[in-house]
Amino acid sequence: MVIHQPRVEIWNELDSVVLIALGGRLAYNGPAQGVAPYFTRVLDTSIFQGKGNPADLALDVVTHHGQILADYWANEVEPKTPAIPHSEPPTRVMAGFFKQLAMAHIRAVVELLRKAHVFLLDVFLGVIGGTLLTASALDSAYKGPYKGNYIVLSPRSDVQKIPMIMMLWGIAFAAALGPSGVRSLGSKRQSYWREAASGYSRVAYYIGASTAEVYRLLLSVLHFTAVVYLMYAPYTSFGMLFWILLLYGIAIDSQSVLLGNILDQSIAPLLATVVGVFTALFNGFPTIPGSFVFYAFALTELAASAEVNFVKDFFDASTLDTQWKYKLFQEGSDYINIFAWIIGLRVVGFIAMLLFNRHMQK
Repeated sequence: MVIHQPRVEIWNELDSVVLIALGGRLAYNGPAQGVAPYFTRVLDTSIFQGKGNPADLALDVVTHHGQILADYWANEVEPKTPAIPHSEPPTRVMAGFFKQLAMAHIRAVVELLRKAHVFLLDVFLGVIGGTLLTASALDSAYKGPYKGNYIVLSPRSDVQKIPMIMMLWGIAFAAALGPSGVRSLGSKRQSYWREAASGYSRVAYYIGASTAEVYRLLLSVLHFTAVVYLMYAPYTSFGMLFWILLLYGIAIDSQSVLLGNILDQSIAPLLATVVGVFTALFNGFPTIPGSFVFYAFALTELAASAEVNFVKDFFDASTLDTQWKYKLFQEGSDYINIFAWIIGLRVVGFIAMLLFNRHMQK
């Protein structure tokens, strides 16, 4: 056992002690009762005269005369000590890749369960944010002009409803999911450094720990979708809306994980929220040049296609193309954009985890 300044009762129970001087040098190794005679002989003085805790006295001597004692031990005592027979160290067997991945995943899930109050707070923030932002835009679901001769009977058009509501939901996700995404790996840096230095697979650790966030995302987005679906009453089915918002949540989480691996943990949650808000603004509403390359634009385009698909037989949706530049019913290109961003952010996040604080991983 390693102890610091033990009580006299503990010292008297010790058979042998090892005393270490500054720099990790050996100052004494032997019977506890032999410390006082040895120090007296080496230093040529009666240091242990008087009363007191022998442990405190021994540590005081090592603190003030440690280098003298260490030099004497190395030059006079150690050469005369019989050598311990050499034996090969046991072969170290590491667990396989998938077992390491599973263990990293399970440990991350256990930590998530231990901090259930933080998870519930994330869910609550998402529900409140979705409620407030949906209420601020609540009027009706998508309305476009009727087709053909029925155009004169058309209700008031509201073709901006879809991009506007998707922008507001993106802002809500930035506030609710950004900080938690940063914490998913950023708060585990010391654990990762220790595991990496011991030979743990970095890929297995990253995949196992980051995929544990899927449970939090599923429940958070499910609650969010349930609230906004009842308030917004879209034509889109609940399942499709949940799928689109889940992809949005995964994308926000992916960029937050990246930021958490780069930035200091004192500022990363705030910056993750700010970056998430800016990302939401690049969804095509308002129109910003170059928005079409961002995943927020592709998600809005996908949501618009799903919404219009239920009313395309009697509503004219061409204004979404001409006014807002959304290409409807091109889900394949939308999915390519979305998954390219998610995978790209995850890969860059992994690279950042490897490159930053590299000296701590050896």
